[in-house]
Amino acid sequence: MIASIREFTDYFEGVRRRTVGFFRVIPPELIDWTPKAGEYTCGDIIRHLATCETMFTGVVAGGVWRYDGHDRSLGPTRDDALGLLDARHAAALQTLATAGDAALGEPRPALEPGGRPIRGWRVLMAMCEHEVHHRSQLASYLTQMGIDAPDIFGLGVEDVTRLAPGAVARTTAEATGAVPRTADSASAAPAASLRPPTADGDAALRYSAAPATSLRPPTAGGAHSAPIQRRTQ
Repeated sequence: MIASIREFTDYFEGVRRRTVGFFRVIPPELIDWTPKAGEYTCGDIIRHLATCETMFTGVVAGGVWRYDGHDRSLGPTRDDALGLLDARHAAALQTLATAGDAALGEPRPALEPGGRPIRGWRVLMAMCEHEVHHRSQLASYLTQMGIDAPDIFGLGVEDVTRLAPGAVARTTAEATGAVPRTADSASAAPAASLRPPTADGDAALRYSAAPATSLRPPTAGGAHSAPIQRRTQ
């Protein structure tokens, strides 16, 4: 449970900083790139997160779900979209500060009609999970464009392997028979498990099987779509 607005915003600042690191890798000329027609463009993802932050924090503060969309006119260029993100973020922080800690424990209406009310702090958890979901989506876009996505904490799995040699040494010893293979190590996930898994939907705040069309990306007839020529490093 989240009990302090200040502690949450301190945490979320780190989440947002890492997200923006991914956005800044998008080449400005490819802000309208999309893997296929009907999917979010790179710019849509930025604008969507900007207006959804307003939506989530507005629910916590006032109990009203309002989504302003992610139309290209809100921020057509990469810098414009990032400016929108910054402005909405600053306003959202002020909204939460004004609402105060008491709002975190108060019930708020579910997005779906007839859904079970949820506490304000769970809405903020959903906002974090939503942002990480779209950050991962953008990371997959970058890969398809031939661009290396940033390492989430500045470290790749190779760095983790190098900096945490104990696990590697144990695995090597087991492989050579120098030490018995334990039940725990036999079932342990490989190093690749350090990559982000595909997360199931949050039980506390679920979107319906057919979400509102306003939350879906528009069919972008004029957007750049896949495939594009991969860049060589």
